[in-house]
Amino acid sequence: MSTTSPSSSTDHGGLGGASRLRLGQIDYLNTFPMQWQLPLEPTIVGTPAAVAAALVGGEVDAAVIPAIEFARHADDLVLLGGFGIAAEGAVGSVFLVSTGDVREVRRVHATPASRSSVALATILASMGGRRLQVVELDAEPTPEDVIRHTAAGDAVLTIGDHAMGLRGEPLLSQLAFHDLATLWTGQTDLPMVYAVWAVRREHADVARELEAAIGASLAAFAERREEAVGIAAERWDSEPAAVAAYFDQLRFALGPREHEGLHRFFEEARAAGQLAALPTILQASDPQPSRDGQAPARPTRELSGEEQELLAGFRAQEAAARERDVDAILDAALAGQRIDELDALALLQSTDRLVEIGQVANEIRCRLTDPDVVTFIVDRNINYTNYCVTDCGFCAFYRRPGDEREGYVLPTRTILQKVQETIDLGGTAALLQGGHNPDLGI
Repeated sequence: MSTTSPSSSTDHGGLGGASRLRLGQIDYLNTFPMQWQLPLEPTIVGTPAAVAAALVGGEVDAAVIPAIEFARHADDLVLLGGFGIAAEGAVGSVFLVSTGDVREVRRVHATPASRSSVALATILASMGGRRLQVVELDAEPTPEDVIRHTAAGDAVLTIGDHAMGLRGEPLLSQLAFHDLATLWTGQTDLPMVYAVWAVRREHADVARELEAAIGASLAAFAERREEAVGIAAERWDSEPAAVAAYFDQLRFALGPREHEGLHRFFEEARAAGQLAALPTILQASDPQPSRDGQAPARPTRELSGEEQELLAGFRAQEAAARERDVDAILDAALAGQRIDELDALALLQSTDRLVEIGQVANEIRCRLTDPDVVTFIVDRNINYTNYCVTDCGFCAFYRRPGDEREGYVLPTRTILQKVQETIDLGGTAALLQGGHNPDLGI
């Protein structure tokens, strides 16, 4: 890890109060789009593990860090929830290298630079009913190291630019490079979020300004993509086409699916012993710290034993549904056979077949009813509260608990009045709909 002194001539335009932040920077190709136009010179440059340690230790104030390290130290950090490094399917730079089937691996030799990837390898083994032994290497593995460890039946975990270099080594052409993000998405049907932006909580007041600057850097990357790719290719001594293809595999803006994947990762990490407890998360979009310096935290709680059993049962059902043949389910439905619960879950998980599933459903509807007749009901959605802690990226409705200016919980009298209004207008149904309000106990 290297330490630098921020230049006094750096243009901090657009950063506002965030210009005071000491920035930690991971010197990997995958962070380039978020940082290439960031008007803040790094104080420390290093590996993911080193930068995370610097942020946790207070040597820097803000950085993109491994997601697992954020979870382990969430009490000290603010999550910039809009940005990070994620992939749905292959990421192209995090590999478990072995001689064959990854399900047979029991011991992994891991790069010292990694944190989220080590946790992910352990989680995937745990989800498959295996216990993985992790041996941390003293340095990045050479091709000869990889050959030696895999020859003994072990695997090697490698990440980042070094991983992409190893994949192109002729000496390793006979080995299997298992992309961990591909394995994760195959198990969960969710994106894998490897890294997130975080700011120390004492600087929560400028977290939004930094988040806006990161967004501006990504916008500039999109607008001047050819120029940016060329700069990155020269900096990392790569072909522009290869760099562009790599960037296409990554997601830097974190939306609802990425946040769902992130929270699932934290749940599985806890189940696999990689986290002592689920983190209490404070985001940059949350209300700002009060004058006594105490920031309002996102409420979370530990799952009870019964809830953990239920969750394990749901996960098992999801896995079983993924083994179902969607074509066979649709053919059976068209033949008049009733689908079962796992069939329904398999269809729900098949997001890439949505149009086809809808067409089959419409054909069955037309057989059972008059195709020219469509029925409807008159109902009303009653939004009983807008307090919520779920952070759906598409939602402009919710307000954080504690927002006394715009947040609300409707009294029972008001809810019943709205129901009566619906009845008076000829309505036959009312849907009670609201945010995930932790104060209501439901």
